[in-house]
Amino acid sequence: GVQVYPNPSNGLTRISLSTPENGKLSLNLIDVLGRTIADVYNGSVNAGEQVYNIDVNSIDAGIYFLQINYNERTSAVKLIVQ
Repeated sequence: GVQVYPNPSNGLTRISLSTPENGKLSLNLIDVLGRTIADVYNGSVNAGEQVYNIDVNSIDAGIYFLQINYNERTSAVKLIVQ
């Protein structure tokens, strides 16, 4: 499971996810038009709990999506920036 908190956020946002095996992970913050706003992480991970922080202070208020690509599987979590 993926946890993004606080959500809505107006400062530091924490992303927590569990990876069941070693692999490749990329986390990107994208806007509703599909444009990449921030590259949070891109690289290899070991199995276990992964925690990343993203500062949304400089991002305009609105609805964004955290796109998660893990071992060729893609999912997205909505993030609201206040």
